[in-house]
Amino acid sequence: MKKLYTILATALVVLLGFNANAQVEKTGTVTITAKLNTVMSLDLTAGTEIEFNFNTIEQFRNGIGADGSLTTAGKVGSTANWTLSCAAVNLVHTEDESATIAANNVGVIAEYGGNNTAVSVLASETKALAAKVELLGYNTAANKTNAGTADENPFTLKWEMGTKRGNMYQTSIYDQNLKKGTYNTTVTLTAQEVL
Repeated sequence: MKKLYTILATALVVLLGFNANAQVEKTGTVTITAKLNTVMSLDLTAGTEIEFNFNTIEQFRNGIGADGSLTTAGKVGSTANWTLSCAAVNLVHTEDESATIAANNVGVIAEYGGNNTAVSVLASETKALAAKVELLGYNTAANKTNAGTADENPFTLKWEMGTKRGNMYQTSIYDQNLKKGTYNTTVTLTAQEVL
């Protein structure tokens, strides 16, 4: 009987020992959120003031800038696919605001200086200024992104006026008989995310 008590006592100690060592456990949760925001930059590095000086009859008749000498340099940095466009309104005389020159007398050509095959040059030939002119775009056929740093996405815009090339106004500056003086407009460049 003593053996039986010893076995029962040992079993009881073992069972109590297991129960005494049972761990109490509680759980909680942590929610992880990642927000991937688009980061975009448009830097104009040269040629932010373009001036067309019409000083000869030839310039009045044939225009200025067809040689590509009047340029703006810039670059786009983006974490998303992007396009680049420009917009302008008519040039207004600085002394007589009733005198204007149609914006489509000014033309632009875009050149892409990077190696990204997902960038499309949409203005490889002269395009007249207007309310919106697509310059560089996202080439979906490339099957990759055109996102990248600004140094990976440089561009050059070549400006011309009165050359009558592409879809520009087809009457020369000379034949439009415009009021002499200085005219101004602002061209707005826009880098935009492709959704």
